[in-house]
Amino acid sequence: MTIIFCLFKYFPYGGLQRDFLRIALECQRRGAKIIVYTLAWEGPVPDGFDIHIVPVRAFRNHRRVKKFSEWIEAQRLKGTEAQRQARGIGHEALENSQTSASEQQSAIGNRASSAPGFANAKQRSGNPQPPTPNPQSPTSNPQSSILIVGFNKMPGLDMYFAADSCFAERIARRNMFCRILPRVRTYLKFESAVFAADSSTFVLMIAPQQVEDFRHYYSIPPDRFVLLPPGMTTEFITQAEKKDRAEERKKLSLADDNFLLLHVGSAFKTKGVDRGIKAFAALPACIRGKSIYFIAGDGAIKSYQRLARKRGVEDRVIFGGVQTDIPALMSAADLLIHPARNEAAGMVLLESLICGLPVLCSKNCGYAPYIRDADAGIILHEPFSQQELNRQLEMLLKNNELLRYRINAEKYVAETNLTGMHEEAADAICKEANRAILNRRVKILNK
Repeated sequence: MTIIFCLFKYFPYGGLQRDFLRIALECQRRGAKIIVYTLAWEGPVPDGFDIHIVPVRAFRNHRRVKKFSEWIEAQRLKGTEAQRQARGIGHEALENSQTSASEQQSAIGNRASSAPGFANAKQRSGNPQPPTPNPQSPTSNPQSSILIVGFNKMPGLDMYFAADSCFAERIARRNMFCRILPRVRTYLKFESAVFAADSSTFVLMIAPQQVEDFRHYYSIPPDRFVLLPPGMTTEFITQAEKKDRAEERKKLSLADDNFLLLHVGSAFKTKGVDRGIKAFAALPACIRGKSIYFIAGDGAIKSYQRLARKRGVEDRVIFGGVQTDIPALMSAADLLIHPARNEAAGMVLLESLICGLPVLCSKNCGYAPYIRDADAGIILHEPFSQQELNRQLEMLLKNNELLRYRINAEKYVAETNLTGMHEEAADAICKEANRAILNRRVKILNK
């Protein structure tokens, strides 16, 4: 079986991208051929992955992703035509065959396209060209099948991994006139193509809040989605268990009464870095003077540096860039600040739990209920209030609550399984691919 994964952009440190890679590797381990269509790929390519950079360009993001979707649909249509022609060749061979059953079976096999519903994909380097169908070379294997799995919403997907929250729900909280904007119309159309009642796309949900929101706005039936468990990896858990808090703080020259406040994640606006800087600047001078706000992640930092300078905290706010040893940083830190504007899940919240790090986060993080259940921090109310964030941050650092939250996190992790997402996602994807293979064989034999 062949699985085509579609995502707008791959870079090594994004949450969506890390989930994609782990799921794709798990599918590959189970025998699937992996093809990836994307607008950009940063970082090393795993062995055996067939990466295709889709050759479309546009000035605005929504125009670019629209062209990306249209390009992929064009390849689907080309592949469908190739499939039709290939089946015609196979049908003629079957009619002309009057010999043994094995020869008839061979003719039946030739009726299958090498890429059902999709053009043949080929590895290429340099300037990418769209893959083209080859109707003269149909496969002799009637079990070949292609499944299209998206990690961003778009039309034409067989399956969608819901790495994003419900866009319709987010728009409902904004000015009604924003719905006329081309960007908003495009993203609502893409979301509807996945979740609408007449869609056939099967959805892999990652947080209970998603289920509630998507069912409210699109009435997606229960047989078209599954809720996956959290996706912590055993590698991260093992790394975290090896870290010693006192040792990690010593490496950073942190005194016992110093506070290391941590913010982890790229896409700084979405993750609420500006909100965190404002809250940090609002701390009493006696607390702020012995605290560091460390921001780990990849993003444009100039506007946030200006904000820190304007608020008079530029010397206490550190933009650390991408960090390769997050468990060490979390073990040394006193609090994770995550006032995200939009977060479908928030793997960083689970990582904090694993490391025993208390959390201050917004309610619209998909994994915020884990923080609540563990009693390992504070969840802000919605709609967001900067004053509430300021007040809660000061209270956490003034009172002796951080130690209690740390102990609660460690106890919760010892009693709760936070793994399994990627394996169960691969189970669902491979099961669907095998079901498609069976359906194709039945259709071929019935012709």
